[in-house]
Amino acid sequence: MKRTCLLMFLIISSLSLFSQTLIVEVSGIRNKDGLIRLAFFKDESSFRAEQPLLSRAFEKADVLNGNLTVQLDSVQPGTYGIALLDDENRNGKLDYRLIIPREGIGFSNYVQHSILRPVFSDFSFILKKNVTIRIPIRLTYY
Repeated sequence: MKRTCLLMFLIISSLSLFSQTLIVEVSGIRNKDGLIRLAFFKDESSFRAEQPLLSRAFEKADVLNGNLTVQLDSVQPGTYGIALLDDENRNGKLDYRLIIPREGIGFSNYVQHSILRPVFSDFSFILKKNVTIRIPIRLTYY
């Protein structure tokens, strides 16, 4: 029994030593209503099809001066692009006023200058094994 517990402890400890951490730094949040939704895309085709590989939602209770930092430890190494939605009404989708987004949007390592969607290569990044990286996302509201 003691040997099994020790073995399990060592395995769990070694997993935490060899992991990557993704820290997403969101700025420009205009209020504390709703959720911040992150969608992780792996390539241009998944982005165009709006089929994220991974999605995460975060409460905005910890927003301070329009900023929120979240840490993700369970993301596997690889190439990703993050699209962010400030889902103020918690309905799980981007709402529009005619063709103009009503809620905030943002992309990893990319500043949105128009209502046109960027291409995946504009906001993609590589998450390498056993590293910690910080990814800034600046929200844009129209």
